[in-house]
Amino acid sequence: MKISSKTVMMVGFEDVKQKQRLETLTEVGLRRCEVSGPGPENEIRNTTPIAQSLDLSGNLLSSWEVLAAVTEQLESLQVLQLSHNRLSISSEPSRLGPAFSCLRVLSLNSCALTWTQCYCKTIVKQ
Repeated sequence: MKISSKTVMMVGFEDVKQKQRLETLTEVGLRRCEVSGPGPENEIRNTTPIAQSLDLSGNLLSSWEVLAAVTEQLESLQVLQLSHNRLSISSEPSRLGPAFSCLRVLSLNSCALTWTQCYCKTIVKQ
């Protein structure tokens, strides 16, 4: 499977591989995997349709718009780890709201954001 420019392979014993299918994953960890975008259209939605937790810490994501293109494909996403990314602030954050509507936990450690930016530019409105 290809995510952005990175090829992800499952490695292990054959019986484990048969039991472990991508479409059954609820937690996806892609920490420091050089992810920069969503890849081919609907690939994430088709590959990991029930993912509830996504760790994209330390990747190459450049903006909230690019991130929204990833998260809008994960309709059950509740936990999103984005620590150590440098995302440019969106000029229209309310437009991105639907892509983050199910989130309950958002981690933004070491993202060079001030509390004011996080509060005033919140993309998930309550």
